[in-house]
Amino acid sequence: MKYIVSVDEGTTSTRAVLFDISEKRIIRQKSMAINQIYPRPSYVEEDANEIYARTLSSLVEIIESVADPRDIAGIGITNQRETVVAWDRKTGKPLYHAIVWQCRRTADYIRELGVTYGDTIRKKTGLVMDAYFSASKIKWLIDNVPEIAEKLKKGRVCFGTIDSFLAYKFTDGKAFEGGKGEGHTLELGSGQFIPGFEEQIAGHKIDDEFDVNVTFPEDYGAKELAGKEAVFQVKLHEIKVKELPALDDEFAKDVSEFDTLKDLKADLKKKALERKEKAAEEAVENALVQQIVDQIKGDIPEAMFENRLN
Repeated sequence: MKYIVSVDEGTTSTRAVLFDISEKRIIRQKSMAINQIYPRPSYVEEDANEIYARTLSSLVEIIESVADPRDIAGIGITNQRETVVAWDRKTGKPLYHAIVWQCRRTADYIRELGVTYGDTIRKKTGLVMDAYFSASKIKWLIDNVPEIAEKLKKGRVCFGTIDSFLAYKFTDGKAFEGGKGEGHTLELGSGQFIPGFEEQIAGHKIDDEFDVNVTFPEDYGAKELAGKEAVFQVKLHEIKVKELPALDDEFAKDVSEFDTLKDLKADLKKKALERKEKAAEEAVENALVQQIVDQIKGDIPEAMFENRLN
C-alpha cells in the first residue's frame, strides 16, 4: 500500500487529500467550497446534498489520480465539529438542511435545561451545556420538522454528524450502469460537472422533467466513459437563489464574540497582519537556516546515525 486518502469536510469547504505513506508528504489535494445558509438571525444551516456531492466529487478526483486504486490503504474522514444531519434510513435522502455547529437556535432551551441539569452534566462529562453540541439540534429537528417526526415513528430516520452521514452515503449504495443520483444540488456556473450539463438546466422550472445530452471529455477520469455520449434524465425539484446576510452588527454577533461589525473587522485585520508578520519572520528564518546549511561541509559524526540503508 502506497497511499492514504483523507477527507476533511469543513464548515466552509470540503477537501480530499492524497498522502504518500513512505515519503510522508501530500501528493495531491482537491477542495470545493460549501455554502452557508442563514434563514434567520443566529440560525446557520448547510445543504447536506451539496456537502455529499462536493465531497464525493473531490474524493473521486483524488482516487482517479492514482494509477492503481488498490494502492490506497484506506480513507479517513474528519468533519466540521457538531453539525447534525437527519436522513432517511432507506433512501439516504436528507430530511432537512444540516444544522451547523455555529447555530444558536437551541440556546434558550439549553439555558432553561441547564438550570436543572447543568451541574449534573458538568460533573459527569466535564462539559458545560451549550447549543454547540448535537443533542439539542436533534431535538429541534424532531420537534419542528413533521416529516422527521413521522418517519421516526417508523424507524426510518438516522441522525448523525457529517462523518457518519458521509460514511452512510459512501458505503450504502450499489454500483449501477450509467450513473444515477437523487436529491443532488448543482450550482449553475460552478463548472463542477460534465461540460455542457449546466447550460441545459438553465431556463427550466420546478417539476420539469427533461433529458440532458452531453459528451464526456476525452481526458475524463473514468476511461470507459471518456469521449462517449450520454443522456441524463433529469427532474428539477427546487430552485434556490443565494442571499448573503447583511454585513451589520447583527451579523457580527451571530458569527463572532463581538457586538459590532467595526470590532469584528478590526479583529480580522489585526489577525491578518499578525499572520503576515509571522510568515515574513518564518521566511527570513528559513532563508538564514538554508544559507547556513549551504555553507556547512564535512562528515556526519557516527553518533548521529540512527539507521542505515545499504
